[in-house]
Amino acid sequence: MREARQCVWKVHSCYPDSFWIYGDAFDSLAGLGQYYRQALSLAGLQFYYKDTVLLCASDSRERREAARFSYEEYAGLLCSRNFRDALKQLETYVTALCNCTVDEYLLKNTAKTLIYHFLLEKEKADGEMCFQSSELFRTIDHSRYVQEFQSQFARILNDFQQLCEETSRTSDSLEEI
Repeated sequence: MREARQCVWKVHSCYPDSFWIYGDAFDSLAGLGQYYRQALSLAGLQFYYKDTVLLCASDSRERREAARFSYEEYAGLLCSRNFRDALKQLETYVTALCNCTVDEYLLKNTAKTLIYHFLLEKEKADGEMCFQSSELFRTIDHSRYVQEFQSQFARILNDFQQLCEETSRTSDSLEEI
């Protein structure tokens, strides 16, 4: 194992984006096929291993089934213009997806879809577009690791919460008049 680490670090110095997987030993063709499937599955999880160059298969994060998102509840909150609670539900669900170690593509596209629906309903309520969705989606797509994704997602949610507060203050001011 020590020799493998040394070799990987030498290659990594030339190819800093490389990601290596060290799996179990095998002694048959069937074992090779099983190792190959395991390695493919783990290679797809590089998104969750920011500072890892060599991942031992035995140390990998366990993937768990994510709970179903209650889109009906989310859509109901958006339609009733309860944007703060919708944002809380969105944040809770995306955080749960990150903790389940779901596929990167699924995580990012779920977040983008739910954000899109939020923006659509917010635009209907306010009568104006507040954010460029393409820019938000590009930010999400370009996050290389889960930590970066979570940071960008938190920033987006914070911007949405501020927008909701501004809208609420404006509505309160109009009601007073």
